[in-house]
Amino acid sequence: MPHDLSAVRARLAARARELGFSAIGITGIELAVSRLEGKFKLSQNRPAADRPRIIAALEHREDADSWEMARLMREREGAG
Repeated sequence: MPHDLSAVRARLAARARELGFSAIGITGIELAVSRLEGKFKLSQNRPAADRPRIIAALEHREDADSWEMARLMREREGAG
């Protein structure tokens, strides 16, 4: 659903004036994402000897997100 760009520009210009700078030249764009690539970043940049300590520290935390991260790191260690 396309946005009314003139209304968006007017809001941006008003906000820019409130902040004390010119909105001239500000342009908005809309992109359709057709593909998204991700990368696991689970302390691979750390020395291999550090990773088991990182996993253990995550496993000792009390939140599910830390436990899940530890599980993913442990899984990735075996896949390497």
